[in-house]
Amino acid sequence: EKYDRTLLNYDFNSARQNLISKLDAPVQSPSAITVLTEDQANGLQPPNWVLEGVIVKGEISIISGKKGSFKTFEAIHQTLKVAQQMNTLYIAAEDPVGVSIRRQAWRKHYECTTGVMLTVPQPVKFHEPQDCSSLLDIITLYSIGHVTIDTIAACTRGLNENDAKDMGTVLEGLERIRDQSGVNMLVLAHESSKQANGIRGWSGIGDASYVELSAQRQEKSNIVTLKGVRTKMAQEV
Repeated sequence: EKYDRTLLNYDFNSARQNLISKLDAPVQSPSAITVLTEDQANGLQPPNWVLEGVIVKGEISIISGKKGSFKTFEAIHQTLKVAQQMNTLYIAAEDPVGVSIRRQAWRKHYECTTGVMLTVPQPVKFHEPQDCSSLLDIITLYSIGHVTIDTIAACTRGLNENDAKDMGTVLEGLERIRDQSGVNMLVLAHESSKQANGIRGWSGIGDASYVELSAQRQEKSNIVTLKGVRTKMAQEV
């Protein structure tokens, strides 16, 4: 009875014929919202991994970690591995000198002099359109294929990290950079003290990422393990 009342004035046959007539021609959405036929949706491409389980081409990945978890070391490690495939840009918003020292140590340890890792030694305000435009200009100028952000908290000073409205504008900025340039992005975040794994603050940033990982340092050691928190369309790391 519930469904009978809902569909009382709905003419299924007319609606079906109307849809078929529109699908005979190429789908043209009347707005910014894209509409795909089943055949078009079937043609969507699966993810292209740059680094298996960690970085997806043209998508956002997150590594969170508590203080002292070596998450910056881990981010530099992943960034320099990506740099063997494409030019990379590291936004060292918290400690550019520390990032430089760690980068030099990585290159010395692995005896690796190849790959490009440029550094931005200051925060980028992703909630500010002008900063996003400036970053897009840099990406174009230096043919950047990957951007690492260390950390998202340092790039959002003055905002409420628990507020969906504040952090929603940050997410819009990240997605604008990704969508307009095609870069992959690795975002470093502080880990929540209220749960075992996951980023601190608004959960929407993590939900929008393709891969979310937690950097966990073994007690009294220099060993770091990446634990999968959430991964789309793939087995967790």
